[in-house]
Amino acid sequence: YNDKIVIASRHADSSTGSVYVYDANDLSATPTKLTAFDGAASDEFGIRVGVSNDKIVVGSRLDDDQGSDSGSVYVYDANDLSVTPTKLTAFDGAMGDNFGHFIAVSNDKIVVSSLYDDDKGNSSGSVYVYDANDLSATPTKLTAFDGVENDLFGFAIAVSNDKIMVSAFNDDDQGSGSGSVYVYDANDLSATPTK
Repeated sequence: YNDKIVIASRHADSSTGSVYVYDANDLSATPTKLTAFDGAASDEFGIRVGVSNDKIVVGSRLDDDQGSDSGSVYVYDANDLSVTPTKLTAFDGAMGDNFGHFIAVSNDKIVVSSLYDDDKGNSSGSVYVYDANDLSATPTKLTAFDGVENDLFGFAIAVSNDKIMVSAFNDDDQGSGSGSVYVYDANDLSATPTK
């Protein structure tokens, strides 16, 4: 992104995981290696990465802070990788949620899926939308208005300046596992999305 190339290696070091940040203008330079400051075997730090102008966001979907495989995300200052990152976990995280399985980043939003969250049934899925400029603020949690068990809402996500798109990989509206996408107004997350 801009002047950086970010490459993840989630299975490195017994799947503790790591991320390498290269200077795109000097590929002969040694990259900066990022690892979770509290990483453990099988965390899969680097399952997903997202990059904006000033942040590098790394998912660690099998981190265990809120129960086995509850997941977490680390937010780095892209301009000073020596600073300890901010670690995010779901405010209602639970065992097996896989928070951080997918990530999308814009300059003012960090969107994190919790693929196996169970609010609307087992593995219905959810997404958390953070203010990238105030990571201490409680994120907005999104679930599908018609979500049900095994929909996997949050299987893929994307964010632009004014929209957040969330797929529900196994939604059944047009047949078993046909899938769907929910398009949210990024500036009004309380509005019903277009499905």
